[in-house]
Amino acid sequence: MTEMRKGAAGAGKATVLGRLAGVGWFALIGMTVLVVCEYVGWTWHRTVPATAAAVAGGAAVLAAAPQAVRRNWKALVGTLVAGALLAALDYRLADFEQMTPVWTAPADRPADVQAVGDWLHGGLVMRVRSDQVVAYRVATGAVAWRWSPPGTDVVCAMSRETGSGTGLVGYAHQDDPCLTAAALDLATGTTRWTARLGDPQDDTVDLAEGPGGMAVAGDVAVMHDARGWYAAGLSDGSIRWRGPSGSGCVPLVAGGGPGVVVTADRCPHGAPRLTVMTAATGRVRWQAGLPVTGDLDHLAVLSAAPATVWADEHATRGLHAVLSYGDDGRLRARVPLSQPDMDLTIPLTELPDMLTFSARPAYGAVVVGDTLVTSGEKPGDISYSSNAHGPVRSAKGRLVAFSLASGARLWTSSLDDHANGIAADGGSVWALTVDTAVRVDAATGHRTHSYVLRDVWQVGQADLWHDPAGYLVIVCEDGTEQILEKSAPVRVLH
Repeated sequence: MTEMRKGAAGAGKATVLGRLAGVGWFALIGMTVLVVCEYVGWTWHRTVPATAAAVAGGAAVLAAAPQAVRRNWKALVGTLVAGALLAALDYRLADFEQMTPVWTAPADRPADVQAVGDWLHGGLVMRVRSDQVVAYRVATGAVAWRWSPPGTDVVCAMSRETGSGTGLVGYAHQDDPCLTAAALDLATGTTRWTARLGDPQDDTVDLAEGPGGMAVAGDVAVMHDARGWYAAGLSDGSIRWRGPSGSGCVPLVAGGGPGVVVTADRCPHGAPRLTVMTAATGRVRWQAGLPVTGDLDHLAVLSAAPATVWADEHATRGLHAVLSYGDDGRLRARVPLSQPDMDLTIPLTELPDMLTFSARPAYGAVVVGDTLVTSGEKPGDISYSSNAHGPVRSAKGRLVAFSLASGARLWTSSLDDHANGIAADGGSVWALTVDTAVRVDAATGHRTHSYVLRDVWQVGQADLWHDPAGYLVIVCEDGTEQILEKSAPVRVLH
């Protein structure tokens, strides 16, 4: 009887050990899949099915194993599980991180007013609507100041850059030429000075004809009037210098950088002309014609140093590329938007001809040093289907980098969804997808951080910023309450 009890106890212990070993086997499989999925950047939408498939495969392998293997595998599995637990714990603590919401700005009212651009400066994020500018403190969400154009005027232009604590806006009566510029003190929201940019009857001066009609470079504001481009001091608005103006030429866009200004003009004869000038004095460093023959749908200065522009002709067979110029004005690199295996999506919207933020667009391309980083889309990346619960959207995406010295592709870094925002941060680049944010090294494309964004479902394009204090700032053009996405005018995470 005693021996029978000992045998039953031994069998019970063996059963318990077998069950624990089985649990360990499947835990080992699950942890391995989770670590791999995290490494390649998959979110739970793909990780859950992959883990389930792997566990099912592990069960099939165990069922097919010989009895001798199943009898002696407990010690091996225990050792493997212990090692995997330590490795997974170290990996997850080092690489898997979450960002949680710090604050969210209330929905826009009235609901038909949208943002036209935004800035980040001095611990403030400024969302510029057509009717007002609202500055929020990044750390708390408290409103630091508000500014509105006079009377019933609306904001119709913005500088892409800020400098000396100042940003530029243009305003006018709705649907009138955008002819008045104001320099805003970004710390207080007060107007430092205003400038009238031309004769109201002269529609060639309209800053709202397209974004990029004003810029900031160092301590000067770059604007244009009927006589062409000129620079004014950011502190007092006094004219510092005037740029060269050709007969009949119409200013198009400008961009500013450290000590340098890039402008583009459309002239009656010949191609649009790029001019690079010293910001402090207006000295012309070089001029070059853009290699285009027809009308342009888009022209934007992506960087002033090195001089880099995105040119998008209206004609289907026209120029659709990013162009980089050397210090002598020679064209160094041409990066076509249509690549052999993908299309580069500088407007990140799924409708490629649409730009978000009409005065200061959120472009899906940044320049870091001598490298262009943008988003690439392949056929089939975004697809739609339906099931019993309704429509289902699935997507994948990638960041792509090119040398601005040669135009050669440098690297590709996969994303778990379509990129909805891109931001430069020193030598790194941030990318925002639906519910994740990743940080990659601009030189190598290596992903250094992956974050799951809690309570974020960002389907549409947004402007993305990374504050020096470590906050991730998401600014949306449409700040109304959305049904399909958890959208907000401004959302800050940490």
